[in-house]
Amino acid sequence: MHSYRRLRHVGAVREPSLRMTSRILFCCLMAAGGAPGARAAETPAPAPPPETAVSVRAKDISRVQGVRENHLYGTGVIVGLTGTVDGGELARDLLSNVLERTGISIEARKLTGKNIPAVKVTAMLPPFAKEGGTIDVMVSSMEDAKSLRGGVLLPTPLYGLDREVYVLAQGPVSIGGFSFEGASGSVSKGHSTVGRIPDGGIVEREVPCSLEKDGVLGLVLKEEDFTTATRLADAVNEIFPNSAKPLDAKLVQVKVPTAYSGSDHLVPFISRLRQIELVPDDAPARVVVNERTGTIVAGSEIPLQPVTIVHGGLSIEVETVLDVVQP
Repeated sequence: MHSYRRLRHVGAVREPSLRMTSRILFCCLMAAGGAPGARAAETPAPAPPPETAVSVRAKDISRVQGVRENHLYGTGVIVGLTGTVDGGELARDLLSNVLERTGISIEARKLTGKNIPAVKVTAMLPPFAKEGGTIDVMVSSMEDAKSLRGGVLLPTPLYGLDREVYVLAQGPVSIGGFSFEGASGSVSKGHSTVGRIPDGGIVEREVPCSLEKDGVLGLVLKEEDFTTATRLADAVNEIFPNSAKPLDAKLVQVKVPTAYSGSDHLVPFISRLRQIELVPDDAPARVVVNERTGTIVAGSEIPLQPVTIVHGGLSIEVETVLDVVQP
């Protein structure tokens, strides 16, 4: 009974001391920088870019939302080859249709030439392309043609996803490879069944482009990155206060200021917007391999460990040399 009373007495003494300690801690927190809840609600400032970083323009790392290229496609026929293909049924039907449009009617089965392969024609229609402008066209063989060297594409309409004709393509095909075959063997390099027609497509229809909606436009980063999106929004707000905010790692939304409202002032505003400079975040480590040209490009962030590569008569050795060279 005596020990119970003593413990109860000590507890009665400690209770006010705990309250006093809590009050002292709370006063210290208030003196240090306000209430704990208010300090936790503050948004931390983003880390500043390094002093050695290089600034770029907004136009170098982003595009305006809605300004984009459009894929076009079509099926055509090439003539003028030196017997490097056995003309299939598809090629004969296509050539018969082309001749019929020019007033010449001939049955497809009567076309037995070996220089008329069917090809798939593709192109990219750039934004703001105007009627009468020209674009490059790519052609790819759809049959067993050995080479498209020396061929000429007959007039071929190119369609969009809405099945409307936007470009008319035709012209001589330029290839980046070659393929030769003789009695004792054959030799080839590159892709001779894929070619290009520079300025071979004429724009027949324009694609409408919307730059802003309800007074708001977007800047889409070419490489998604949260840090770069935040820095871009901060750079825009320094010139046009309270007008930009990052929505995610790819898109920065910008409100058009009142002084630039209206279609007459929108283009100057976008021009000024894309000239704003900022320091993007470090690019991720990347290796780009081009199988067609045999080119490999590695970024500066790619580390090279000691390795030895042997291929045929070629030997490559990568190692670290720690010797110090005095000037």
